[in-house]
Amino acid sequence: MGNLPNENSLADYTACNDNDPEHAHLEVCYQYVCDSTICEVQKVKLLRFKDPGCAGMNQKRAFRKINFKHSVEDHNNHDPSVTQLLLYEQTCKIFHQNIRSLRYKMNELLCHLNRDPPHIMCLTEHHLLHEELAILHAENYVLGSSYCRKSKQKGGVCICVHNSIKFTSLVTEEYCEEQNCEMGAIQINVADEKLCVLAVYRSPLGNFNKFLTNFELILQKFFNLNYNFIVCGDFNVDCCTESSKKIQLNKILQSFNLRSTVNFPTRISSNSFSTIDNFFINNSYLTNFDVSPLINGLSDHNGQLLTLQLARQYTRDQGMYYYKRLVTRTTIDDFLLKLSLETWASVFEVNDVNIQCLFKHIFETTLGLHLAYLRPVNVREHCIWN
Repeated sequence: MGNLPNENSLADYTACNDNDPEHAHLEVCYQYVCDSTICEVQKVKLLRFKDPGCAGMNQKRAFRKINFKHSVEDHNNHDPSVTQLLLYEQTCKIFHQNIRSLRYKMNELLCHLNRDPPHIMCLTEHHLLHEELAILHAENYVLGSSYCRKSKQKGGVCICVHNSIKFTSLVTEEYCEEQNCEMGAIQINVADEKLCVLAVYRSPLGNFNKFLTNFELILQKFFNLNYNFIVCGDFNVDCCTESSKKIQLNKILQSFNLRSTVNFPTRISSNSFSTIDNFFINNSYLTNFDVSPLINGLSDHNGQLLTLQLARQYTRDQGMYYYKRLVTRTTIDDFLLKLSLETWASVFEVNDVNIQCLFKHIFETTLGLHLAYLRPVNVREHCIWN
């Protein structure tokens, strides 16, 4: 037993345990820390690889903390030196890539992004366990949100945030299902507005209908909380090829004012190419943006870099509207009553082959008299897909 230094702790206690069955390849320690920055005692699990040569993510051979209470925590908000919020007219950069296993790749990925590092990195299919992801070191970034599979292998989603940006982790766990719908989300504040960055992975082996259901539920949840969206990920739906899956996905996205931005192939093989990775944004709010490919050779999927200029949002009441008839039991009964009183004599007395025009005129006149009440409806108020 011994003590490990912690610059924020008032008292700490550490105990090593090499017999933890969950981590046979790791050296495991438990530490109780009184953290002065958040004023509470936390149980912390410390992991390091026993053999450096077998360390799957040996970017920095040192103890890294896993907080049992919040293993993915918005650390930047506890650091008083982090004061940056995103402002209107400021450029924001978000990177996404299906990385196809993050083991051994983080340092090389950061080298590719080093010249102009993004504010946010969204990585799908990281293939890591929760404990492995928590000790992964990404220089100048912190883990903002993640999803790791528990029963199946591979898959997973994580979002890394630059350590100069304040953020809040958002809860998506209840809507996540392995293979069907794997998600992570964070909130960043743009002046006085809330922007949700949602990263999504859907396996081609998953149930597409379950994905649509869970995806719509999470969007509706955040919409009800007045979030604006930036959605990215690997949906395994080719947005450059017409299909029933593309139509169903677009119906959900369009009901929340979200539009596709990627118009280039993101996965290229020797005999095919497809656009199954994408960014979806509200381009009536985020009007000034650019999406470019980033080819780094780390995966069979190329990365996408979204560069956008943040703008002031229109208010919710100034959204996009269409007009809808007020259909209630009363108006339907009035309409049916009027139709039952119609003799259709003028229709039967005419021998013209174009008689359907007269029938249509009578029908639409009746419809207009009894179901003519129109009300404005926000395009995101209701979503239907079948």
